[in-house]
Amino acid sequence: MSLKDLEDFINKNENEKNNDVFNWENEKKEWIDYVDKFYKDVECWLEPLGAKVTYQFNDITLHEESYESYTIRQMQIGISGYQVFLEPIGTMLIGAKGRIDLKGPYGLKKFLLLSKDRINVTVKFKKELEEAKGSMPKSKQPIDWNWRLAPDEIYGDYLQVNADNFYSALLSVVSDE
Repeated sequence: MSLKDLEDFINKNENEKNNDVFNWENEKKEWIDYVDKFYKDVECWLEPLGAKVTYQFNDITLHEESYESYTIRQMQIGISGYQVFLEPIGTMLIGAKGRIDLKGPYGLKKFLLLSKDRINVTVKFKKELEEAKGSMPKSKQPIDWNWRLAPDEIYGDYLQVNADNFYSALLSVVSDE
């Protein structure tokens, strides 16, 4: 092995390390974009109801652990005399890219931003990650995230969010039936 081979190896690893550096500002912007896209879907789903449903947006402040606070929009929906809220919870979550809660007088529904291909959660602690570092393949493929409705029970299915299951979730937080 020559000095050039060693330098090439070092440079390659340094470049990969620099590409893997976490950037909070990029993460936050991407999260806010996903929330805004979710709200646009909700607006489309509510549109057929016309004046029977109203909505507005309010700014709230989120506090992510170990990161700065930031402002994000909350969606307030008025339906049959009830007020419900789509409230972003955060992006720095274990097993999910982010979460929005639908809160109403009769309950709470959770929408999780999960990988399209994987919905099982695996948790590894720092020591395990360090031990496995050399054996873990690095994925260069971007992750395809999509919104899923969390089940009410611990072992239920995470349903991909669409108009019908959003309507069901909305009805469940404004009705005690």
